[in-house]
Amino acid sequence: MLGKFRLGDSPAPAPSSPFASLLTSPLPFLPPPTPLSKKRTKSNAENIPPSLNHIPSTPTPYKRPRVEPKTPLQQVHGAWETRKPTKLSDYVPSSHTFENDTQRLEFIFDAIQYVGWSFGQFLHTASLNPKRTGQGRTSQHAQTVSRFLRGQDNHTPMEVVELWYLSSDTRLGGDEEKEDMMYSLCIPYIQIKPFRPALSSFAVQFCAQKIEKEARVAVKSSSGLHATVKKQGRYKLEWKNVGLSTIEYCQQVLLDCLPVAYHLFMQIAGNESPTRRPSSLVTTHALSSLLFTRSNESRLVPLSLGLLSFAYSAPVDLMAYLSRIGVMPAYNTIYTALERLALYQGSEVKDFGRDPGIVSFIQCDID
Repeated sequence: MLGKFRLGDSPAPAPSSPFASLLTSPLPFLPPPTPLSKKRTKSNAENIPPSLNHIPSTPTPYKRPRVEPKTPLQQVHGAWETRKPTKLSDYVPSSHTFENDTQRLEFIFDAIQYVGWSFGQFLHTASLNPKRTGQGRTSQHAQTVSRFLRGQDNHTPMEVVELWYLSSDTRLGGDEEKEDMMYSLCIPYIQIKPFRPALSSFAVQFCAQKIEKEARVAVKSSSGLHATVKKQGRYKLEWKNVGLSTIEYCQQVLLDCLPVAYHLFMQIAGNESPTRRPSSLVTTHALSSLLFTRSNESRLVPLSLGLLSFAYSAPVDLMAYLSRIGVMPAYNTIYTALERLALYQGSEVKDFGRDPGIVSFIQCDID
């Protein structure tokens, strides 16, 4: 039979027993008891089957997480990360609309920044000439740039340049060093970084190149301004070239060969005055002197002035000074030209007299 006994009545283990330490010290392998945070209820009772353990009595409706509004570029950012982009229209919803130009600009600037470009690099790369770079362009690239540069877009290139020039962003702000670069002929325009000095220098330097090119054309023998006094010269001076129509003829030649230079000189001369120093007459003489300085053979107007001065017995010293500043040829050249004209006129008279088809007579006064 089993008898009843109390734990206190059991004999105590010997000090050398292995269970003595367990009875006198806390168990090291048992975690300390943790108090319950709340009273056990029916909803979390451990005796209820698992399928019904976490089902509340009243279901809570599902709440969608709040999504912050994103820009169109942020919306397509994930698609750009997963695959290589080809066209922006593949990733931007067709239903998306921009409310104003500010949103459009932000979208474009975000796209430029996303591909790692600056605004200047975008304009430079889009405007590169494929013939210089040796790289082809897509049809969209070529059509877009070509349409804009040909003035077939909503706004022309000069409208954009004018906006840049009048913008407060391009003002120099009293910087004397930058203001000195305005309309510069010494510093190449490509080396000038501020827009206004670069644009003004670009215009001046291109205008100077255009005038220099016009001058090369005007001094050619085919222009009509040559008047040689040499024996073997192609365009020899004749009396029909010197007269009342000489200035009018040369003026028309200058207008054809030097249109830009002629109109610039007209602007310098001021308004046209038909009575007092006409601007067209002054411009014709000024340009003729400049061309004579460039080429000794281009001297139709200067030689005509020299013949006029010789006929009125102008002092030799005066003619030498006027020759020095390009108004007329030297005295010896004028004298040689008169000899050539006399010989030419003499040959004309002899040919006239030898012609049997011409009846000649002498007219004289008899007292």
